[in-house]
Amino acid sequence: MAMPAGGFRVFLVTFWHTCPAIPGAVAHLCPSSGSTETHHHRATDPGASDKWTPQLDSVQPRDHADPAAPRRSRQPAPIRAQAADPAKSHSAWRPGITRAGLRPAPWHCMITAVETSMEILLPGRLPVMTLRDTVFFPHAFLPLFIFEPRYRTMLQEVLKRERIFVVVNEDPEGSDDELPCPVGTAGIIRLSHQNPDGTAHLFLQGLIRVKILGIAREEPYRLVDVQPLYATEDRPPEDLLKGRRRLITCLNQLDRLGEPLEPAIAETLKKIRNPSVFCDLAAFAVCSNPSLKQRLLETLETGRRTELLLSWLRGQLADLKLRRKLQGSLPDDEVDSN
Repeated sequence: MAMPAGGFRVFLVTFWHTCPAIPGAVAHLCPSSGSTETHHHRATDPGASDKWTPQLDSVQPRDHADPAAPRRSRQPAPIRAQAADPAKSHSAWRPGITRAGLRPAPWHCMITAVETSMEILLPGRLPVMTLRDTVFFPHAFLPLFIFEPRYRTMLQEVLKRERIFVVVNEDPEGSDDELPCPVGTAGIIRLSHQNPDGTAHLFLQGLIRVKILGIAREEPYRLVDVQPLYATEDRPPEDLLKGRRRLITCLNQLDRLGEPLEPAIAETLKKIRNPSVFCDLAAFAVCSNPSLKQRLLETLETGRRTELLLSWLRGQLADLKLRRKLQGSLPDDEVDSN
C-alpha cells in the first residue's frame, strides 16, 4: 500500500511559495512564483443588482468532446446502484460498478489564481489510493511513500500521462476491503523520486474535491469514475471573512497554549485571503479527528464548514486550558505526579 510520509492539459500554478525538498527528486512541473487562491466571481454589470447571491468557486464542468458545447453535467452510466448523496451516512453508501469499457469524458475545471489561472481537463476516470485515516484537501501538499506493487505500477503509468490521481479516506464503517468514502480529493504529482529498490517518494498537491461515482476496475490497481465538487458561498462575503478571522484567533490561541503550527504552514496561511481555501488548509493542518476531517471535506458550503472547524477548535482550546490549569507549574514530563 501507500503510506503518508512525513493526453490532458494541465496549467498549474503552485500554491506554496516553496515546496519541501526530496533529495534527488525530479520536479515534474515547473515552479511558479505566484500563490494560488480561488476567487469568487461576481457580476460586474453596472446595472446589475447589488443583492448578494451564492457563487461557485470554479466554473461548471463542460464536455471535453465538444469545447463549444454548453456547460452541463456529465457522468458515466452505472450498471448497478450509483453513489448516493455524500451527505448521507457512510454506512448507507456503496460505490457503483461502472462500465469498464466506456471511459467517461473529462471535466473542464478552471480555478482562478492570484496572478494567473489554472486550467484542468480532469479525467472522468482516475486511479485512486484508499488510505486509512488520511483525509486530503484541495490546495494541500501530501507526502507519500509508495512501496506496494500495485501502487508502483499506478505511479509509473500516471507519470506518463496527466500525473493526477485521487486520494480518498477508507470508510471506517465499511465491511468491504478498502471501501472508499464518498468524497476524496484529486491531486497532481508535484515532485517524485524513484528509489533504487523500486519504491518512491512523492509530493501530491490537492486540486479539487471529487465525488466517487463508481469503481471501474480493481486490477492491476483501482480506477474510479469521478465528478468534481465545487465549494460554495452560503453566506455573504463579509460573514465568510469574519469566519476566517475567527479561525485565525483560535489558531493564535493554540500557539500561545503550546500547540503551534509548523512554521511553513503558518506562513502559508498568513497569505491566504480566500475563506474557503483558508478553512481547507487549516483543517488539513490542525484537525486530528479523521471522521471530522472527512465531514469537513464533504461540506461544500464554506460558512458551514468554517463553523464546524471553529467548533472543534474551541473544544480543543477548552481542553488545553483545563489541562494547563490542572498541570499547574509542573513540567510536561511530570504531569503524572500531579
